Amino acid sequence: ILIAHGWKEEIVEKAMDFVLKTHHEAFIVRHEFEEDWNEIKLFKTKFLQKKLPAGVKIISAVCHIGSFIFLLSGFLFLLGGFIFFLSPIEIAAEKTSTIGSLLGVLGGGIFLVAGVILIITATVAFLIGRGLWKKQIWSRLIIIAATFAFSAASIISMAKSKNFSIGAPILIINLAIGIYLLLDKKVKSVHWKKPELKFN
Repeated sequence: ILIAHGWKEEIVEKAMDFVLKTHHEAFIVRHEFEEDWNEIKLFKTKFLQKKLPAGVKIISAVCHIGSFIFLLSGFLFLLGGFIFFLSPIEIAAEKTSTIGSLLGVLGGGIFLVAGVILIITATVAFLIGRGLWKKQIWSRLIIIAATFAFSAASIISMAKSKNFSIGAPILIINLAIGIYLLLDKKVKSVHWKKPELKFN
């Protein structure tokens, strides 16, 4: 078209070369910029994944310590339950007391149930603590919900019993943990991992 309008062929070729070269250089610059930007986003993501506030680490550690205490207590209750169960067998063998035998069975059953509940609680506490350490969003949400639930229970308990010596510290601790995990800027800036649902 340009040649038809009187442009010289050499000028047209030089203009086309310039346009193609400029377009190619612009494409290279854009491609390099996109690669650099992707590297920046990847570095930012990795940096955020590694960054975990000290408060979150402390809460996670408390969950692990609590898990160990619950687990130890659960095994002790199970041991006590078995001892209670063995006592009625000895009493029955000696034929000394039917009431004592029944009380032993009842006590053993209570101790065994309590032991199982404590072991289940220990397992849940361990999973929540580990999830918090691994930056799993579900563990953070569970702790927030649990702390506010315990806070409500503490308020109700104090309102009924009028005893603030135990309920008030529990209320303050639970509210502090819940508000910290919910609103703290450093906690919110953590790259919390969401559960991945995979369907085959």
